Amino acid sequence: MLQLNVTDEGSGSFRVGLLGELDYVTAPLLEEQIAALEPRRPRAVVVDLGSLTFLDSSGLRALLAAQRAAGKGGYDLVVQDPLPQARRVFSLTGAKKFLNIQGDETDPGPAAERAAT
Repeated sequence: MLQLNVTDEGSGSFRVGLLGELDYVTAPLLEEQIAALEPRRPRAVVVDLGSLTFLDSSGLRALLAAQRAAGKGGYDLVVQDPLPQARRVFSLTGAKKFLNIQGDETDPGPAAERAAT
């Protein structure tokens, strides 16, 4: 289950808050929401993952697709406040090289990830 909350923060910036799970079933909802913002010509879209409890490869694909859409649309996409599980997915897959992740100061890094497994 996923809830999306879109907030117009003014000056062409939008926040898309995600609550719940971003997976095979719910990833299309994020893609549709990002596409729905494009006619509004955003300057920036912040995808807030602070309340995201689960992320699988389909959810990761949706975030990477959103990043590609931002590049084509000429706006910034920020992935904000990912929780440890999402940070781990970004780190293990190398996706953090392609996403503008903010609020990620507590990234455990590869040594801590090896120790945790």
